[in-house]
Amino acid sequence: MKVWLSSYQLKTLHSQQVRPGYLLKISTNDFAEGYADLFPWPEYGDPEVHQIKNLILAERKSPLIEKSFLMAQRDGRARAQNQSLLESLRFKNHFLVPDLLSLEASQLEDLFIKAQDQGFDRFKIKVCRDWSLEQRILSKSVKHLKDKTKLRLDCNLKAPTNFFNSLLTFKDFIELIEDPFLSSDLWPDQDWVAYDHPPFAYETVDSTWQIMKPAYQNVTDAKANQVIVTSYLDHPIGIAHAFFEASFLGVQKNEYGLMSHFTYEPNEFYSEIQTEGPWLSFKPGPGIGFEEHLKQQDWQRIL
Repeated sequence: MKVWLSSYQLKTLHSQQVRPGYLLKISTNDFAEGYADLFPWPEYGDPEVHQIKNLILAERKSPLIEKSFLMAQRDGRARAQNQSLLESLRFKNHFLVPDLLSLEASQLEDLFIKAQDQGFDRFKIKVCRDWSLEQRILSKSVKHLKDKTKLRLDCNLKAPTNFFNSLLTFKDFIELIEDPFLSSDLWPDQDWVAYDHPPFAYETVDSTWQIMKPAYQNVTDAKANQVIVTSYLDHPIGIAHAFFEASFLGVQKNEYGLMSHFTYEPNEFYSEIQTEGPWLSFKPGPGIGFEEHLKQQDWQRIL
């Protein structure tokens, strides 16, 4: 196997924070090129980006690296057969609000109105950075939600102990609460709690919902009754692979979280992503597509 890496950076629109990652290219006896993404989140257990090259060379692979190689192999086999992995696939997604504190209540109200007019009826909102302020913003803004519109609140294990009692003013608009507390003992036995990446096993809690990230997980390993496939807030190449793996679940039952590219300043790969309101698809091409853009990257062979 031959291995190449191409470095990139993604800059968030709301904070201008820059995060680095790598595109991965591999070649084997079976195919000339297969591509995947490597976008680590060290705060969630991934290696630092500067460690990735040495980990690959030493064959000490994290779940993120192992999955990226699997995806690149799958892409490579499809490209060798001139077969598209994404053609005819189309999935509905929630609207992501990554930084509620960057919005005034009036701005969130406008966002709710415009996004619902476009067809969105699920909003995933990152919360619990300053819950008292976030609660006030949400309480003022939910009056602009339609009856069938629901909120997905992601606490990232930072919810205050009185969190569930503080939801009364807009409880009816909540579909799920993702990763509320760091300790499993505090997780309530309710059908709106979602399991993503807490530091304890899924079996420890009674969770109806499960968030699955194909960047390092297999969606078919999900154990909950309700599964939401999301991106890793990564490069469009990573989104495309997650999008394909969502098809493993068959007919879509819940809105996914694959429309995350709007979180960042656009790059040349965005031209291959097709959106219509909450609906996401990709321009078809061999494998996961993006063929011309991938060929133009600065590839550095490491193996």
